[in-house]
Amino acid sequence: MKRALLIAAMLLVWATTGALACGVQRWPIKVGTDDDADRVSVRTRTTTIADLIEIDAPKKVLSRPNSRFDEELRTVRVSGTLTLIKLSRDDDDYHLVIEDGDGNTMIVESPDPECAPHPQQERTQCSGDGHRRSVL
Repeated sequence: MKRALLIAAMLLVWATTGALACGVQRWPIKVGTDDDADRVSVRTRTTTIADLIEIDAPKKVLSRPNSRFDEELRTVRVSGTLTLIKLSRDDDDYHLVIEDGDGNTMIVESPDPECAPHPQQERTQCSGDGHRRSVL
């Protein structure tokens, strides 16, 4: 009996540790569980890669691990050609490189749906070819 309880406790710790290992920098923001998630506008605004790469990155991005900067409260739609998809095991994100017709590129990140909590999982789906697609 003691052995069974010990094994059960070890499995629980192992499972919990594995679940907590998902995500690194600003993970709550990436998966929509941050303090400002309910403030994100659901109205989409069409923009370009050229316009987005002109936005200055925050000076101390890691100073706000659980709240968003003003630019992160907007929902934008951008068109481009997907040139690279890479699952980063460092931060459990898909890194997607997109490029416009003028050669401007940017990286879009999307959390691995296997690692994201429930709200993000509801917004991801598998395509017919077996690849995961975010439907944010």
